[in-house]
Amino acid sequence: MFVRFTRHLTKTTTARYCGQRTQMVHAHSVPAVVRLQSDPLPSGRDLRRKLRDGQVVFGTWLASASPVVAELLAASGYDFVCVDAEHSPVDVPQALHLLQAIRSGAPDCAALVRVPGVGYSMLKRYADVGADGIVCPFVNTKDQARTLVDAIKYPPVGKRGVGFVRSTQYGREFTVQDINDANARSLVVAQIE
Repeated sequence: MFVRFTRHLTKTTTARYCGQRTQMVHAHSVPAVVRLQSDPLPSGRDLRRKLRDGQVVFGTWLASASPVVAELLAASGYDFVCVDAEHSPVDVPQALHLLQAIRSGAPDCAALVRVPGVGYSMLKRYADVGADGIVCPFVNTKDQARTLVDAIKYPPVGKRGVGFVRSTQYGREFTVQDINDANARSLVVAQIE
């Protein structure tokens, strides 16, 4: 990704202001282009790694469809906020706004979604709107567990396809390495009920 901005070249002079010596900075603008190395996932959002390493994590549940509440919870210092789409009126479009608000509140806060069930097409839609992890209720069989993993993980681990959606940064520079990274860090939680 290239970003165009204006770089300021400065010259410092010393002057007096209200009887005190003050340094003044004179600037003039020069166009510059910089290549940014973007890290789409701050290290704090890799909740799976934290759990695997035995770290203690703190999180909360969100049963409100309010992006303001989601942003406030994320900014409160939690390691994760889990949007409850099972026991609340939150659907996929609302989850998108909530996940964006969580990211806005704290980029290091992992955004999880507890989905309503084990349906493949529904699972991948929640993953595609940018969830860092999926909590899935009523996973009672091996086939249901396989469906869950298939919907959340990209090949060769699962069967999830790549679309131009939020989870792939809308197709910008989404590479094989990004797919491998997503598989390594996406959290899949099966609730055996």
